[in-house]
Amino acid sequence: MSMLLLMFIPLLPLLVASGLLLSKHPLWCKAVPWAVIPSLLVLIMLEPGDEVEIPWLLLHTHLGLDGTTQLFLAFTALLWGISSIYALAYLRDDPQRQRFFIFFTLSMAGNLGLIVARDIVSFYLFFALMGFAAYGLVVHEGHQWQRRAGRVYLILVVMGEVALFAAFAIMAGKAGGVSLQALEGISLPPVVTALLILGFGIKIGAVPLHFWLPLSYSAAPTPASAVLSGAMINAGLLGWLHFLPLGGTASPGLGVGLVLIGVGSAFYGVIVGVCQLNPKTVLGYSSISQMGLISVLLGVGLMEPTAWPLLYVAVLVYATHHALVKCLLFLSVGAASNSIHQAKVIYGAVLAALALAGAPLTSGVAAKLVLKQSLHDYPFLVMVLTVAAIGTTLLMARFIYTLIRATTVRQEVNSTVLMAWLSLLAITFLYPWFWSPSQTVMIHSMELYSFANALWPIIAGVGIALIVFFVSRKRDTPVCSVAEGDVVVWVEAGLIWIGKALHRLFKNLNSKQENIRDLIICLFEKLKRLDAGAVEAIIGQWQIVGIFYLGLMCVLLLISIF
Repeated sequence: MSMLLLMFIPLLPLLVASGLLLSKHPLWCKAVPWAVIPSLLVLIMLEPGDEVEIPWLLLHTHLGLDGTTQLFLAFTALLWGISSIYALAYLRDDPQRQRFFIFFTLSMAGNLGLIVARDIVSFYLFFALMGFAAYGLVVHEGHQWQRRAGRVYLILVVMGEVALFAAFAIMAGKAGGVSLQALEGISLPPVVTALLILGFGIKIGAVPLHFWLPLSYSAAPTPASAVLSGAMINAGLLGWLHFLPLGGTASPGLGVGLVLIGVGSAFYGVIVGVCQLNPKTVLGYSSISQMGLISVLLGVGLMEPTAWPLLYVAVLVYATHHALVKCLLFLSVGAASNSIHQAKVIYGAVLAALALAGAPLTSGVAAKLVLKQSLHDYPFLVMVLTVAAIGTTLLMARFIYTLIRATTVRQEVNSTVLMAWLSLLAITFLYPWFWSPSQTVMIHSMELYSFANALWPIIAGVGIALIVFFVSRKRDTPVCSVAEGDVVVWVEAGLIWIGKALHRLFKNLNSKQENIRDLIICLFEKLKRLDAGAVEAIIGQWQIVGIFYLGLMCVLLLISIF
């Protein structure tokens, strides 16, 4: 029975995807929310530690649960289920709805499957399935800017998969097996740890490889953005928890590096996010910032293995909080399009935004308090996190402002969309009072000192937001504006500028090598004429991608040898 339940966690979404692919009957679309049922049954019927082996599948597949994956499976299945119900109503008039649900269920199968995978082969395959299938969600509507976001996303996915494949191959060779149990206690070379940080860091949007995330979140339909931000982003975090030597051998250099990446991501996400005009893009940069805070905890865990037990609890509490609240915020973007309940949805979005900022009486205050308690030996990091809380408030104020300005009105009420949104809103605000890791902290947060300590960053952030709002309103222009995907745009602009500068340089050279000079001038003349679209077209060619992929493989192979 255990084997069947665990196997059906990824198998049922795959069967639904097959049905959607082979038949246009509307019942297959309605079956999508039911694909999470095996996950919910496993949570009810199995205990942490239950595991099954399937010798005939792949390289001896292991499926099971532990304390960490049980929690991840709970909030991941919940978010996929609610988002599925939401998507059925939200996309009911979409002519390509069936195609959307094919990619949606494939992504669901990969996401749920990697959680219960207990060996690196099945984990890698499910992780890859989730990553590549999500491309179909990003480019669903088919506009040029969405296809561009999809190309950027796909390039980063390939980079991450190559890094993880190299790391997993080395780990399996050292462990002499592929099960997670066989990997316990092995000493990882620094290069393997670096590859794991790179591969999973791309998935969580760690700076400087973050730029795919806001582009993809903005491009995908709202229910797809919700699971991308709430469920799939945590696959990278789970990978770090599974495979990094946390609580084992200290890795001070890599730990410091991960802390710096986390702090940089936390502040970079806020700085660029407040300059955005699209509410979904603002939430994308918010995810970069929030996952940066979690990265700080893991970096400290690599530096100080003895501190990991307390850090581990903080990671789980914060990851759960972020997953539920961020999914709720994305669903609010679509629900706010309702002509009758628009104001009520915006009020709910304000509550969710306050929760993400860590306001008292919300799941955010529990997450922030546990975060600070786990870092009590690092007062500088506690101070950094306090400043980051002000930044989060400022970012959420920007989100509410852009949500109000960007909301479009629909002609009729969609009660299913509202009910799905309301159910997640209720769960998000009720669960911390009943979940033991956060229950005690929630009660403690009601004390006067803790209440005031959680409230003042909110007040400071709102005050700064109001000042910025009135200044920009008086000038009748936004204070700042940064294009979506920041780094991609800057790289494209840099290439064009270099082409023009080199063209001028070579054109003015007094060289006797006229033929060589003419050839160089001709090359840079072409480079000069490039624009962002032409750069994208060149990068998007399969030949270029293939050469890039082979080059990465060769580099990683040489690294693994030496």
